[in-house]
Amino acid sequence: TVRTDDGALRILPNGQITEFANYSTGGVRAVVDVPVSRDVPIEAALAELAELGAAWARESTDALDAHPVPGIIGFSGGEAIVRLSVRVASERRVAAETELRRRIKAAFDRQHWSPIGVAG
Repeated sequence: TVRTDDGALRILPNGQITEFANYSTGGVRAVVDVPVSRDVPIEAALAELAELGAAWARESTDALDAHPVPGIIGFSGGEAIVRLSVRVASERRVAAETELRRRIKAAFDRQHWSPIGVAG
């Protein structure tokens, strides 16, 4: 049996499991992809995210490590997509992603950058 995130209990008959992933050992990555408006200087946004991730890792008891911001990972419309990730215990992934999103929003607001997801 496997319990899903929404609480549902899935029962799998014997022999139907051919592959299994275990996220309970060694930590997982909390990943936040951030759309950055075209009017935001991308190098400044990358630096802001790197500092934000490092600060969160220093302050949080959930962080197992801080991961460098890899740069632009994609494009969507007029936006660049950048990624921030940190390694956390599996049970803390959702909470870490939520807190990182809150901090990213606050950082963009402080810089007076266009709202996330709004190309200008």
